[in-house]
Amino acid sequence: MRLFVYIKNGKTSFKVPSSGQWIINVYNTQNITQDNALKALHGKATVLMNAATITFYVK
Repeated sequence: MRLFVYIKNGKTSFKVPSSGQWIINVYNTQNITQDNALKALHGKATVLMNAATITFYVK
């Protein structure tokens, strides 16, 4: 079973439909341009991709 949740302004919430062990994978892609916070990377890369994983148990 998979849940898809969107993160908006750094926050999200979700309901887990069943007990057991769960894993969450988060992927984030940011475009690199001359006028954003990643401008130091402009010309070296076109996108910055981050990933994180967390596991937890639901009773």
